[in-house]
Amino acid sequence: MKNEQIEQLLRRYQPLSPSASLRSRVLNEAAVPRRVPIERLDWSLAAAAVLLVALAFATKGPQPRQPAVPKDALRDQRIQMVARLIGDGPHAAQIATLMIASADSPVKQKEEVPWH
Repeated sequence: MKNEQIEQLLRRYQPLSPSASLRSRVLNEAAVPRRVPIERLDWSLAAAAVLLVALAFATKGPQPRQPAVPKDALRDQRIQMVARLIGDGPHAAQIATLMIASADSPVKQKEEVPWH
């Protein structure tokens, strides 16, 4: 079957136009305003939407998490980095360990002695 034959067959089946009275019925119905009452479900949906918006503004968004690296692994990385900076000598790892240990320990503030 060729395109011309298909088109010829389709032309035989024309859709019917709507009835003449349909236009007047539609326009008459549209001219009369209808009230649609707000029901309990509508109010509850509106309240839920307001509640969700309030919660969205009241709560913080997801906080970016620090990668879960053990503290010892971080300490070892710092020691290796300092040892490389020192020069990777025979005692570089020991010196780096002492430097990192002293940097990690809390610094005690000296108590000031008031002058008499």
